[in-house]
Amino acid sequence: MKRSKLNLVIDAIMLIVMMAIIGIGLLTKYILLTGQEKWDKFGENLEFTLLGLDRHGWNDIHFIFGLILFGLLVLHIWFHWSMIICIYKGLIKNKKARVFSAIALSFISLVLVAFPLFINAKVEDPDYKGGRHYSEISDTNERKTGEGRQRLKKQEPVMPENSENISRQVSSQIGESKTDKRQHQAHSSNRHADAEHDKRRDIPSNIEVNGRMTLKEIAEEYKVPADHIKTKLNIPLSTSNNERLGRLKKVHDFTMSDVEEIIYEFQKNK
Repeated sequence: MKRSKLNLVIDAIMLIVMMAIIGIGLLTKYILLTGQEKWDKFGENLEFTLLGLDRHGWNDIHFIFGLILFGLLVLHIWFHWSMIICIYKGLIKNKKARVFSAIALSFISLVLVAFPLFINAKVEDPDYKGGRHYSEISDTNERKTGEGRQRLKKQEPVMPENSENISRQVSSQIGESKTDKRQHQAHSSNRHADAEHDKRRDIPSNIEVNGRMTLKEIAEEYKVPADHIKTKLNIPLSTSNNERLGRLKKVHDFTMSDVEEIIYEFQKNK
């Protein structure tokens, strides 16, 4: 194959790979949302996939295409090296300036490629309690806690034989206390669930809201002023009507049944 035809093939492949990189970037930015964006938009951490791959799988493909593009670029420069040198000499007449520019360009290129290997990311607590990010942090904390417990267990002093009875009594009392506490929590949870069920039973079936809905959508669908809902839920009136219930629920601690009851009471008294 002649060099001119080979150059054309390489350039065509480079164009296709560049378009693929841009397309995958748009896919992971606007379609396969991050965990935080899914919580903000839908009120829950849904799983988004395309062709069986989530955003992390597509990011891997994005990286592979980047490496392919780099290889094609090296070939492109190699086949046009004589032309590049000729144009470069005509652009910068001074030899020292050409050498300095070449060194500076090479240094900047190496820094941009290698800088991730020499930096540490800033670690912060997540702003939301859910999704992949929070789960990974929780798992790490649990592992650390388990290691700490093992170290403490190794450091426990050996108790003399005459204190075994006292230890059994203390352990028994602690166990009973924990059991009572769990029973109380379970009883409280059941009462809360029963109350929510009774409240929901009085609300007509045509009134149903979820975390994906915004205040504006609820106001338009059920003919209830958004400011009325904000007031009843103790949400600042300055809050945007485009905020979704899922996000507001985490901040202001209410339930979907509370919103449905507000709608029902407003329609009943209208």
